[in-house]
Amino acid sequence: MTALNPKPIIAKLEKTGLEGVKKKLAAGSYQPDKIPMIRQWVREQEEKLAKAKAKKKATAEETPPPKTQKTQVKAPPKTKAKTAAKKPATKAPTKGKK
Repeated sequence: MTALNPKPIIAKLEKTGLEGVKKKLAAGSYQPDKIPMIRQWVREQEEKLAKAKAKKKATAEETPPPKTQKTQVKAPPKTKAKTAAKKPATKAPTKGKK
């Protein structure tokens, strides 16, 4: 039995992509002597995807959401009526005792 050269097989698998390779495996499209190597490649690719997703999720949880800039609401200008109301009332002249 001759040893398989994995480089061309791996190159074809990468070109086909993980989902395509899974479909071909399920359909029995690969030669029996290559199946163990192909299954190993599928496991490695799935592990890489799982690690990448976990890392992305962990990074998203650690990073606080971006702060949004709040727009300042300006107070309405004071009117003369309001400022007059705040002034102390003047005392009405009192009738003096005679």
